Amino acid sequence: MIWVQHQKKRLRKTALLRRKRLRETSERGSDKGAYREMISLRLMRVFQTKLLPKLRRLFADDHLTVAGFLPIGTEIDPRPLFLPIRQAGWKLALPALIAPAMPLVFRRWQRGDALMAQEFGGMAPLPSAKACHPDILLVPMLAFDMAGNRLGYGGGYYDRSLKQLRRQHRVVAIGVAYARQKVLRVPTTWHDQKLDFILTEQGVIPFAPIRKPIRK
Repeated sequence: MIWVQHQKKRLRKTALLRRKRLRETSERGSDKGAYREMISLRLMRVFQTKLLPKLRRLFADDHLTVAGFLPIGTEIDPRPLFLPIRQAGWKLALPALIAPAMPLVFRRWQRGDALMAQEFGGMAPLPSAKACHPDILLVPMLAFDMAGNRLGYGGGYYDRSLKQLRRQHRVVAIGVAYARQKVLRVPTTWHDQKLDFILTEQGVIPFAPIRKPIRK
């Protein structure tokens, strides 16, 4: 396990630098706003045409909550997906850090609601916002592989959160990333939670069948 953690640390450094260079190279010689808008439109189009119909088939219930995230640094921006999510009649939530080594708390959020600063440069809904248990999670990452493995930032927040949620009810985890964040293999340990889909500006990658909820 120590060796796997060492591999992850090395890959995080490489993946972070790679993503930064990807953004810099793509935006070089062009208007940054225009490039980001193009990626946003592609991501939203793929979500609406390829992924949203699959999610509708998976969930018979229209009263769903989707946990998004607000991008930090060079992460891909998932906010264009919030519009079709709302148009589907689904509610939005955002994650909040409560304490180290604890799962995330997800709080209801809609455009215009106040946000508060978090560690690592993130933003989260205020503690007064209603807590919820999302049915679908949009998950940020540094890298992914074709086995549904995700490389996060090392805090384990999403792994703990997915493990907890999957014990309670059906949850779909969707990794959101640039297509070029794919790597040959992400090192994993027993506590790493796999993704159900990867969404990029180029398409959707499905993985294992949706896991059934664990009955207590």
